[in-house]
Amino acid sequence: MDPLISLDETHVDLWLLDSDAPAVEALLPAIVAALLPHERPRYERIVVQRAKREYALTRVLLRRLLSRYARVPVESWRFGENEHGRPH
Repeated sequence: MDPLISLDETHVDLWLLDSDAPAVEALLPAIVAALLPHERPRYERIVVQRAKREYALTRVLLRRLLSRYARVPVESWRFGENEHGRPH
């Protein structure tokens, strides 16, 4: 297991990802494979390819990042959605 990233009340981490980067495109099959079973139907319904890619990226990579800050298994993170399908 990777070591935890520590934070204090004066520390903020900002993570950015260029979803159009060629490296992301190369990793996309592995990222899609890491979607949780309940996320896959929504992923499959998305028609616009960029939105589809960003849906997978945000869920998979956010879970992995959060697990670097807290000892919670990657697959245990769950995200809810508002009435417009936006995650929270």
